[in-house]
Formats: sequence, structure tokens, C-alpha cells
Amino acid sequence: MTRTTLLECSYNSILLLCLVFMAMFYNGLSVGVNWGTQATQQLPPDKVVKMLKDNGFKKLKLFEADERILGALIGTDIEVMLGIPNNMLQMMCEDPGAAASWVDANVTSYSYTGGVHIKYVAVGNEPFLESYNGTYLPCTLPALRNIQQALDHAGMGSKVKATIPFNADIYYSPESNPVPSAGDFRSELRDHTIEIIQFLFRNDAPFTINIYPFLSLYSNSYFPLDYAFFDGTNKPLRDGDKVYTNAFDANFDTLVWALFRAGYADLPIIVGEIGWPTDGDINANVQNAKKFNQGLLQHALNGKGTPARKGKIDIYVFSLIDENAKSTAPGGFERHWGIFEFDGKPKYELDLLGLHENKGLVPAEGVKYMLKRWCVFNAHADDLEDLPDSIDYACSRSDCTALGYGSSCNHLSAEENASYAFNMYYQVNKQNDWDCDFSGMAIVTDEDPSKEDCQFPVMISYGSPLLLHKMFAKSVQSSYRDRTQEFLNVAERLKTPLSSANNATSLSSSSGGKAEGSWIYGGDSIGVQQKGFEDWWLRRVCEEAVSGIDGIIGMVLFIRYESVYISVSPVAKRTSVFDDPTLEIQELTELIKQDITALNSAVVDLQLLCNSQKEAGNFSSDTTTHSITVVDNLKNRLMSTTKEFKEVLTMRTENLKVHESRRQLFSSNSSKESSNPFVRQRPLAARSAASTSTDPPPWANGSLSSSELFQRKQTGVESQPLLQQQQQQQQLVPLQDSYMQSRAEALHNVESTIHELGNIFTQLATMVSQQGEIAIRIDENMDETLSSVEGAQGQLVRYLNSISSNRWLMLKIFGVLIVFLMVFLFFVA
Repeated sequence: MTRTTLLECSYNSILLLCLVFMAMFYNGLSVGVNWGTQATQQLPPDKVVKMLKDNGFKKLKLFEADERILGALIGTDIEVMLGIPNNMLQMMCEDPGAAASWVDANVTSYSYTGGVHIKYVAVGNEPFLESYNGTYLPCTLPALRNIQQALDHAGMGSKVKATIPFNADIYYSPESNPVPSAGDFRSELRDHTIEIIQFLFRNDAPFTINIYPFLSLYSNSYFPLDYAFFDGTNKPLRDGDKVYTNAFDANFDTLVWALFRAGYADLPIIVGEIGWPTDGDINANVQNAKKFNQGLLQHALNGKGTPARKGKIDIYVFSLIDENAKSTAPGGFERHWGIFEFDGKPKYELDLLGLHENKGLVPAEGVKYMLKRWCVFNAHADDLEDLPDSIDYACSRSDCTALGYGSSCNHLSAEENASYAFNMYYQVNKQNDWDCDFSGMAIVTDEDPSKEDCQFPVMISYGSPLLLHKMFAKSVQSSYRDRTQEFLNVAERLKTPLSSANNATSLSSSSGGKAEGSWIYGGDSIGVQQKGFEDWWLRRVCEEAVSGIDGIIGMVLFIRYESVYISVSPVAKRTSVFDDPTLEIQELTELIKQDITALNSAVVDLQLLCNSQKEAGNFSSDTTTHSITVVDNLKNRLMSTTKEFKEVLTMRTENLKVHESRRQLFSSNSSKESSNPFVRQRPLAARSAASTSTDPPPWANGSLSSSELFQRKQTGVESQPLLQQQQQQQQLVPLQDSYMQSRAEALHNVESTIHELGNIFTQLATMVSQQGEIAIRIDENMDETLSSVEGAQGQLVRYLNSISSNRWLMLKIFGVLIVFLMVFLFFVA
């Protein structure tokens, strides 16, 4: 081997080492990203987490604790900053127990080996923002202190640190000397901010700041555009011997100098939010967003830092995905900060390692869309008088920010503007046919109306955040995830007509009238029969609920919710003789009985479906077990509801009997010898032609004065013959007979309903008992699964130890090779 060949080998080895160390260096400087969830349709968390991993994101910032997202992050190595919303600061401030409970539920529960790597807790989000007018000023530091103490008590204080993301408006440079070295905290916030800084310093926690050069450009028409980016400017800012060529460095170093004046110059700084929007403003577009974010990543990851603070810069890009339900008070651009579209498609190429490479981002996989249908303006519409109002209505309930000045769809015609507004409303509302009408001015089409640079989107077919934002409550009595809150939110969204109807019924009852089966909606009476409306609402709930088993859950929750909502229980439990709306109770009872019967049939059909799927073997054992568990729980819920309703009706029967006993006790004309207490007995006087006299009783003559009435009473008592008294009593008999007959029929109906409910209850009990053996097998399978998991964990631990030992061996071999190479170069070459 020649000397030249040896030298070439040596140079190649050294180059390889340099590349290895560069890769290690850039892996340690990974970029973070913010994941917001204020959107009408959201991607499933597992798909988003996979997208994060595929693109190499190592750090993630969440604005609130979402158990679906945290569950999807289990087993990943993504470092998480978990946020607490501002509306919880007061509670965290006043109650240390609430802070401890939050930490236990959202941090401790996920911080185990192989769990979620939670590193920071963000207490609030920009709580000192100037527009808040000091609302959160008194409670921010106490909330921060209580959260950190809760972390310490849970044994997490050394691993998880509490911090506060501030807006950059908490510090400034005076107009007389607008340079970073003159930076200081605002006078009205200085004392509070320094107290927080001292607390952060004592607990080794970083100072978190949100910096937005775009907002500086947006709010100041004289702001130089090139100064917002990272590729230099013709007019740099000079501060002594330091030169600032971009707004980010100047803003960041203003904070550095403010910390220096507070006595904490070396406090670590994290940039919690920074980014550039792609729509909603004349400067918000894909080209500028790519230019800014790519320059930011290269600047932050090259390790050079800023003029006043050298080294790497920890940043969290804002944001991951567009959020079309955010407030547009700051501007229409608020809904377009994402580097990905709402469906997980990248908006532009972005090299997350900052290596000056045009690398494409990896999109989300397996995204499901709604049908390729659009709602557009109907060119054949005749009456367009309400068109402006219809467009305003559609945009106020969807996202039309792309139509704003300088936005991507600002060039559309008037008809195309209407089509865009109608389509956004149609898509946000899950393509319901009744949401594409607008008094005949809109029509559904399967032809894509998109224009150049203006897309008419088809939304993804995933649930609304109105169902997801508050998420699911944990069930401690069931082996499956309780989706009660989700379906209650569905009912809440659909109950408006029924709520108005209930109010109308209450009003009519209090005024002595009856609703007569009609309902009040939006102040207008519409002649919809009560049963017809209930069928419509039940159908809407079924449509809104998730298909399959979850749909049945929605139906069960609907009947439970409806039973409480229409308040049949308190009405049926009334014991007053003078406040007994028999007709109302009968109608409500019949409705609930029909719903329970329908649900019982649905549960039976679901049981048969699960049995057939199990026999066919088309599904995994886990899916089959889950289905059986859900069906069993549905049976128990329906049994419980049926039992409660049956108890209410039983109490109603007892009340009817008490009413009749009272009537017989205080009625002078009742017969104590009657075999049927609900059949009014005739008086002893014989019937005659005179008994049919229609002369009105004295109190029916409205023309009499009080003196005349008194005089007539006196005369009647003294001289009225016995036969005339019997005739007057007999005139009251038909009224009393009618009343008692209605009471008897009411009791008969209640008893019949109780009997039917008893049959349903018996059927459900039989079905549940048949599942006893399956439940036992499930318990046995759970024990076997637990033992298998424990064994797998042991195998993984042994494999990890083996990998660790092999890693040290490789390092030793690598070191020996380096020593040999150096000896060879010095002594042989």
C-alpha cells in the first residue's frame, strides 16, 4: 500500500468522523412545533403523531392537556411542553389541591418508562398580554408556584419544570434609544416579572417567550419587509459594535438585556412560538412563509445564536396545522399559521435540519375525506335580495378569511365569492343537504369549482372539536373508554328546538293552557306534532352519532338525556290533587315507552350482529371482545333507565290511588260500597224528566251582584224542595263521571306501561345473564394478557441491556481504531 493511498484512507476516515459528529450535533438541536386544536374538523391524534415522527420533530408544545393526544404520544421519544389554559389560572392560583390534581391526572399518569416524555408545563399562555388589562396579573405567579410544588411533591420536580410563555410586549426599548441594549421590562409589569424570573431561576426552569416578526410587519406599514427575514437587509440596526440584520435577533436580544438588568443574564430562553402565516393578509402567503421559516431554522440550528447571546436557540414553530375555528380578532391570518393544511398536507418544502436542502415534508397518511361534493351559487336563482345576508351568515359560521384583502381568493367574482362562502359553510357542517339551500340560492355539485390559487376544500370526515375539545371522561367502572361527554355534546347541539318546546309547554302549563302537541322554535309556533318531532330528533342523533356500536351508545344516551330533559319524573311524582296534568303525563309516558321499546330492539339487533361477526371470524379477538363489552354495558344502561322509569310510573300509580281516596273521603256523594273505586255511583234519587233540567246553577249567572247571590243562597237553603236539590246534584254527576273515567283510564295506561316495561326488563336481564360466561372468559384473557405483557417487558429490558452493552463495545472498538489510525499517521506516514 503506497503512502498516497494511506493518506487518502486517513482523510476519508476523518471526513466520516466529521459527518458523524455533525449528525449528532444537529440531532441535539431538533426543532419543536406547536399543535393547536381549534378546528372544526381534526385529524385523529394517532395520525398526527405519526406525521410528527415521520418528519423528525423531537419537541412538541400543546396548549392544553388532551388525553387523546397524550395517549397517542405514549411510547414516542417526543419531548412535550404541556400547557394550562388561561381560564384555569384562577383555580390553580387559589387551590393548591386543584394544581396537584391536574399534575396527577396529566403529568404523573403519563410519566413512566415508555410513557410520554413531558419536560415542561406551560402555566398559561401570554397572561401578561397588554390587551388583557392585567386580568391574570395577580394569579399567574401563585399558579406557577402551586404547579411546581405539585410536581415536586409528585417526585417529578427534577424532570419536569414549570414555565410561563410570555408575549414579547412585556419588554421594550425606549423611543429615545430604540436599540436592544436599552431593553427592559415594562414598568407596570417589572416587579411581577422579576418575581417570576427569580422563581424560574431557583427551579432551573427556562424563560419562555413568543416572538412574531410578522405581527411587527402587520401592525406597522413603515416596517421594512426585508428586515423581517433572515437573508440580510439594506438598513441594518447598529447597537454599538453589534449589527442586527433581522427583527428576530433584535427582539430576542432586547429580552437578553432586560434579563441582564434584572440580574439574571444567563437564564435559559425558549422561543415558545414563532412562525409566519400563509393566508389572510397581503404579506401572508406560501412564499413568505417558506422564506421565513426556512431562514429561521437555519439561523436557530447553526449554533451561532444572536449578537448578544451565542449558542443554539430552542424554538417551537407556530404552528403545525391550520386552525379554522380560531378567533379572527387580530386578523384573518390567525387561521393560517400551519406548515400543514387542515388535512395534513404540507404547504411547502421545509428542511427541518436547517441544512439548506429543499426537502419535502411527509404528509399525514390514511386521511379520510367526505364525498367530493361542493355547495355553489345557483345561477338560476331568481330572488337574490337576501344574497349579501346569506353570505354574511355562511361566513360567520365557517371560515371565509381567504376572501379578505390580499388573500388567496380575493380575486373571485361576486358569484364565486358566494360559492366559496356557501361551500365553506356546507363543508364545516359535514355536507348536510339542508345546509346547502340558502332560500334556493345554493345548489350541490360534484364539479370542483376551485380556481387558480384558490381552493374550494372538501373537508376531512372526522368529528367536530365541539365534540372533542373537552374530550372524554375516564370511566372507572368499565373496561372501555366512556364517550358520554361526546354524545351529550351532540345532543346539546341538537336540543335547541326541543328546549324551546319544553319552555313553551312550561309556559302554557303555568298559564292554565296546554301546548296541544305543538312546539315553539325561535319564537314562531310551528305545527309539528310532538311524536313527529321526537322521531326527527332521534333520527338526527343517530345520524350525528358515530356508526356501528357508538351509534347505539348515542341512542342510549339520547333516551337517558330525553327522559331527564322532558321532566316526566317530577311531573309524575306530584301529589297535589290540584296540580295534576294527566294528559301531559300520558303523552310523555307514551313517547318514552316507545323510545325504550325501540332501543330494546336495537340492542337485540346489535347482540345478533356481534354474535354473527364472532362466528364469521372476520374481526380480531380484541375487536370482538370490545364489541361484547360495549353491548353488555348498553344492556345494563338500558336496564337501569327502564327500571328508573318503571319506578316513576309505580309512584304515579300510588299517587292516583291516593287522589281517589281523598276524593271519596271528602265527597258527600261517593259510595263507600262500590266495588270499583274509580266508577262514580249514581245518587239514590230516581231519575225523572225534571232531572234533565238545564237551568244553570246560581254561580253560573254572571249578571248577579253579590247581594243578589247572597239572597239566593238564603232562599235556597230555606225553601228548596228535596227533589230540586237532587236535580242539582244530578247535574254534577256527568262532570264527576267524566273526571273519574279519565282517572281510571290514566291508571290503566300506567299499569299497562309498567307491565310492558317489566317484559323489556326481563328480556334484558336474560340477555345479560347469557353474557356471564363471556365476562368470565374476558377476565381470564385479561389475566393472560397481563402476564404476557409483563413477560414482554422483561424481554425488552434484557434486550435494552444487551444493546447498551453492545453500544459500549462499539465505542471501545471505535476508540481503538482512532488510536491505531493516529499512530499509523504519525509513525508510518
